[in-house]
Amino acid sequence: MSKNALKKRLNKISDSKLNTSLKEVIESFIMYKKVCGISERTESDYRKYFKMFFSNTSINLLCLPGYTELKEGVMRHFLKYTEKAPATHNLHYAYLNCFFGWCLEEGYFEQNPIKDIGLKKKKDEGKLKHLEEDIIKKLLSTIDISTFSGYRDYTITLLTIDTGIRPKELFSLLKTDVDLVHGNINIRRDISKTRTTRTLPISAQTITIIRKLINITPDEWGNHLFYTCESIPMSVSTWEKRLTFFGKKLNTKITPYMLRHSFAIYYLKNGGNVFSLQKELGHVDISMSRRYINLTENDLKEQHVLASPVNLFIQRTTRVRKLFK
Repeated sequence: MSKNALKKRLNKISDSKLNTSLKEVIESFIMYKKVCGISERTESDYRKYFKMFFSNTSINLLCLPGYTELKEGVMRHFLKYTEKAPATHNLHYAYLNCFFGWCLEEGYFEQNPIKDIGLKKKKDEGKLKHLEEDIIKKLLSTIDISTFSGYRDYTITLLTIDTGIRPKELFSLLKTDVDLVHGNINIRRDISKTRTTRTLPISAQTITIIRKLINITPDEWGNHLFYTCESIPMSVSTWEKRLTFFGKKLNTKITPYMLRHSFAIYYLKNGGNVFSLQKELGHVDISMSRRYINLTENDLKEQHVLASPVNLFIQRTTRVRKLFK
């Protein structure tokens, strides 16, 4: 930032803002984001990352810190995440950068310390963890569908593998969001992470399973699609515990997002394209969907042998599977 620009920025900071506490600034920011339409989950995430930031610094929430103190606090905070996975660093970066960027525009600070320090998002080349086909088959066969809870868990598993729906969106679904006639699920704006509606197609097999679950769920329980045996709407945390229980039986880790990732991986392997995958997963940026293309080396080799244009001109005489044994 040039000296003239910095001078203008400093002049913008009024005495009233200098007397504002950092706690009040945060609440103003949260109010602004709520007006912009963030979900309750996003608000909760902002508060979580703010809490972690201040626990790593000695910054006083009851007053507005000087810029030097703030900048040093940011450096101390991110030092704790230098050895963490890129995804962890990037989450802290995203939430704090958005906040400090807003503070800059509102005139609470003369600069955004995240940008001033030169912090950037880390490139995440990590492979998204999904479940192998045999594990998914074992999971489905392990679930006891003769009980209400088992049939519900079976339905949740199939619906996630069929659509890749986010866990939070999944357990916010109402019966009225499901169109069993046309085979669609409506993700309402108020439950969507991106605050936009989208429609997810569901397969005929899944339609049959959902229809039966609705029929065996007592009407007096309410309009939610998934309930516990105590007639309480299912939550992500409850589902996580159920998957942990099944995972121990199969001696493997299973999480809700691993099922979502599995949908994406097998969707692409079975011929789906990344653009339709983006729509189904509800990704705003296609780069998020492209990460699923990062298949294993053998996957790429097998696909090349099968799809190479050379096959149009020279007959392939060697079986594909034999090449990779």
